[in-house]
Amino acid sequence: MVTHHGKPMYTKEDNNTVPDYRLNELNKRLQQRSEESDNLWWDAFATEFFEDDATLTLTFCLEDGPKRYTFGRTLMPRYFRSIFEGGVTELYYSLKHPKESFHNTSITLDCDQCTMVTHHGKPMYTKEDNNTVVMTEQE
Repeated sequence: MVTHHGKPMYTKEDNNTVPDYRLNELNKRLQQRSEESDNLWWDAFATEFFEDDATLTLTFCLEDGPKRYTFGRTLMPRYFRSIFEGGVTELYYSLKHPKESFHNTSITLDCDQCTMVTHHGKPMYTKEDNNTVVMTEQE
């Protein structure tokens, strides 16, 4: 399970952007990635979609029990890059029944039925769907 907290997927200039639109933009940008994408590309990607105070939480179960890891904006380029370096050829997020709520100065997108879809090319082609939860907030 992947959970986004803080103010991810928005830049200060995007005050009027609908949250799920930004997720679609993130998906498009990941599709534009090339095999030669270097650290600068990944840093620009993270800067475009995640505020400095954003966090990403990974929760999953291993043989010795559930694990939960949370990291900040500075490690996000490395996280996304490592997914592709591990053999993933395509990554995108698909939201089902997202809920938006409007508060005084912020918009919140909450979706407990999000799927993180990855395509792997080696050793053979496989598609993997991971159930995720997405919570974003834009001020």
